[in-house]
Amino acid sequence: MKQKFVEWFKRILYGNEEPRIEFTDPKLGEVRSDPSLENNLLMTVSFEGRDIELTLDPDGEELEECLEIARELSASLVEHNKKALSVASRDLLTNYNENWRFYGVSRGDGTTEEIEDPALTPTEFEARLRLTGLSVTGTSVEFWYSDMNLFAGHSIFVDSADGLAFTDVHASLFG
Repeated sequence: MKQKFVEWFKRILYGNEEPRIEFTDPKLGEVRSDPSLENNLLMTVSFEGRDIELTLDPDGEELEECLEIARELSASLVEHNKKALSVASRDLLTNYNENWRFYGVSRGDGTTEEIEDPALTPTEFEARLRLTGLSVTGTSVEFWYSDMNLFAGHSIFVDSADGLAFTDVHASLFG
């Protein structure tokens, strides 16, 4: 079932054209063209036993500089994921605890049941997020997370505008 979904999703995402291998990088492995976005490249990195897609968009920067950022990110993903999760917690946890954990569920009889999920600590919040994608755009680095329904299905986006330095970094909701 999962394989059929993956095949269906790839057809939706890429149309009839599959990404083609452009070259093999000694640290990143196969680097594929992205048929849906001109000049973008796709790579797959392994994280916590899963394959995570890493998208590279030079965005006017030198390709080799962007590839080097992608190599460094891949090699230090555990460390940088922890930093990104901490930023997500710093920027979004208060909003979750004060707003998003309260919601209503409509019942078949026309009534609404009010739900109040428990407030989360930073550790609990970070444990609920699941890394789903990475991108290097120019010299910035983005981490994409599934919210595991904390924010009604919105993705969580952590953007480090200064790449792996992580001094100009922010988290927001997307979608």
